Amino acid sequence: MEERNDGYKNPDYSYVARLIQYANEPKMDFDIFLGGPPDRRSPFPYRQIIKAAFPDLRIYDWEEYHGDDYQERNHQMIRQSRMMVSLVPDFPMPGIGPEVGYFYAVHEEMIRAAKVSPIILIWPDSVKPDFTKKTIGHYGLIVPSVEEAIAAIKNSLADINKYLESLKKFEGENRQVHEETMKFLRDFQRAQEATRQHNQHFGDAESE
Repeated sequence: MEERNDGYKNPDYSYVARLIQYANEPKMDFDIFLGGPPDRRSPFPYRQIIKAAFPDLRIYDWEEYHGDDYQERNHQMIRQSRMMVSLVPDFPMPGIGPEVGYFYAVHEEMIRAAKVSPIILIWPDSVKPDFTKKTIGHYGLIVPSVEEAIAAIKNSLADINKYLESLKKFEGENRQVHEETMKFLRDFQRAQEATRQHNQHFGDAESE
C-alpha cells in the first residue's frame, strides 16, 4: 500500500486488476498448439517426435483436422492453447508468421505477467537467411533442434501452469469480490452503451 505523510494508507486495489485479468484470460483447453509445416515438408518429423515425447499432454495438431474451415479452427485453437510450438520451414512466406503474431496478441497479458516464453520456434541452422532471428526472438524462444524444443516445453509449460493455477486459486479465495467486481464491470458497460445510444439519438435528431 502507498502511505501518505499523514499516515493515511490508500487501499490496495491490485487484487481487482488480477481478478479482471483472470476473467479475461482465454479458457485454455489445450497445452500445445502444434503449428508450422506438416512433417512431409520438414527436414525431420518434428510433429511426431513432440507428440511422442508428451503423450499425456493435450496437443492440437492442425494437420489432423480435415475440415474446410481449418484456418478459423486454427485461430480458435490458438486462443485455447497455453503454448505454441512450430518449425521454421525453408520455404518463403510460411504461415507461422501470422500465427506467432496472433498467439502473442491473444496471450500477451499472460506472457507479460508470468514472464514466460509460451512460443517456441524450432529454427534449424540450415534455414537461411537467419537475420530475422533477433526480431522474431522478441516474441518467443528460438531453438535449433527438436530436442531443445522438448526441454524448453517442459520448463515453459511448468511456469505457465503455475501462473494459471495461482490465478485460479486467487479467484477462488476472492470469489465474492470477483462476482461483485464483474457485476460492477457489466453495469458499467451497460451504462456506457446507454450513454452512447443516448448521444447518438440526440445527435441524429439535431442533424435533422
